[in-house]
Amino acid sequence: MSGLGRGAPLILLLAASAWGQSAQENLLKARGLVAKNKFAPALKLVQKANAEAGNDLETHLELLELAGVCHASLKKPAPAKAEFQKLLSLFPSWNLKSKLTPFVTRAWAEAKKTTEPLSIFPAAPETGTGAISEVAIDVRADPLKLAKTV
Repeated sequence: MSGLGRGAPLILLLAASAWGQSAQENLLKARGLVAKNKFAPALKLVQKANAEAGNDLETHLELLELAGVCHASLKKPAPAKAEFQKLLSLFPSWNLKSKLTPFVTRAWAEAKKTTEPLSIFPAAPETGTGAISEVAIDVRADPLKLAKTV
C-alpha cells in the first residue's frame, strides 16, 4: 500500500522507528496461519507483533485487520468489531485483504456502520516571541481514543 494520503498525519501518532525483526516475522507467520485457517495461533502472533515497539502505520493497520479477521473467524464478534473500528477510524478507505468468511464480513459491515474517522488537524503554532516556540495538533474527533502523542 502506498500513498496513504489522508492517513499520512497519523504517522505522527504511531512510533515511526525501524520495524523490529521479530514483529516482521510474527506478522508474516500470522498471515500464513490465517491462510491455513489457524486463527487462534495467528491471533497470538498478531498480538505479539502489535506489542513490539516501532511498528509503522501500514504494519499497524495490517495487524488490526488480521486481529479482526482472527477474532471474527473464532466467532468473537465484539472483539472483531472493535479491531475493525480501530482500523477504519485510522484509515476509513481500507479494504480487507484477507479471505472473507461470513463471520468476517458481518463484523466488518457492523464496524463500517458504526465508525467515525479520526479527525486531526495542525493547530496554529505559538509565535509569541516572533519565533515558533510550540507546535500542536487539534484532535477534532477521536471516539476510540487512538491519538497518543505527537
